[in-house]
Formats: sequence, structure tokens, C-alpha cells
Amino acid sequence: MRFVALPPADGSDGPPHLVRDDRHRLPGRGAWLHDDPACLEAARKRGAFRRPCGLPGSGNLRHGNDLG
Repeated sequence: MRFVALPPADGSDGPPHLVRDDRHRLPGRGAWLHDDPACLEAARKRGAFRRPCGLPGSGNLRHGNDLG
């Protein structure tokens, strides 16, 4: 599974949304994970999406509704 961070849809300065990219077509750097719910949960707990998605370490990250 590939995940990417997208800016807020409303154009605000809020934190980006982390979304699942099933078609591998969304722009930007992404994070690849095994297609396993346990792997996704472990990555969430570790904060493993920040570096591969090019996000600052201190910023907030909201998870979109389509994470898996």
C-alpha cells in the first residue's frame, strides 16, 4: 500500500491529510507499507509517515478517512 500526504482540501493552512493511494497516481513522496492492518497500526504508532512523506517532524498530521 502507498500513502501520501495531501494538503487540506479547503486550502487552509491546516495539517496535511495522510491518504491511501491505491492507484499509485497521487503526487508527492509516499510511504510504502505491507497490506496488513498490523503494519499500518505499527507505522501510525511510530510516526513512520513523516519522513517518507516529506513532513516536518514537529507538525501535526491528520489521517484521512480512507487509510485502509
